[in-house]
Amino acid sequence: ADQMNANAANSLLKTLEEPSAWSLILLISDRPGRLPATILSRCQRIAFTPPPPQAARQWLAGRLAADQDPELLLDLAEGAPLRALQLVEEDTFAVRLELMKELETLARGQGNLAAVAERFLKIGVQQTLYWMYNWTADVIRFLSSGNERRMINRDMRDHLVEFARNAGLQAAHDYMRHLNEILRMAERQLNPQLLMENILMAWQEMFLRPR
Repeated sequence: ADQMNANAANSLLKTLEEPSAWSLILLISDRPGRLPATILSRCQRIAFTPPPPQAARQWLAGRLAADQDPELLLDLAEGAPLRALQLVEEDTFAVRLELMKELETLARGQGNLAAVAERFLKIGVQQTLYWMYNWTADVIRFLSSGNERRMINRDMRDHLVEFARNAGLQAAHDYMRHLNEILRMAERQLNPQLLMENILMAWQEMFLRPR
């Protein structure tokens, strides 16, 4: 529901004010704060939270191969077991490794930025931005605490520690703010190639600018 534009929200509001008989309307949103207050005030909120960690691990472990780490998968999926299972089915670890190798090349000031952006677009804007956001958050966690164990992406600690040491805390925070802005822009159906080039250029500058 948080994806509605103003016209759609106003149309829904009229329906909520004068619903037809025997109607039940379900609005699904992971960001209810973005809904207009006029709509929120007319809704009963029901929160769906992830299951307890132990139950989630037990459920997921029964569906994974012996060499797969349910704890890591749940961390990457923010505690959601179905999403964790989806990461396996989508071969996400191979995708993450591909993204990481490209970002390491750019961080060294090498590679063709436009070509990398094109390859990332084939993976998908949302998926690419999700992992870049996730990794930047881990860089900030490490730089803020000096503790590698606070990182979510435990299987990529060495890569992320190297990024952290070459970027710096202020640069990582600046890039996170830039990412948040890009995530908002991505919802407006702007030119995806330019969007991706923008975010990769900012990534490269984070490591190349004077500290």
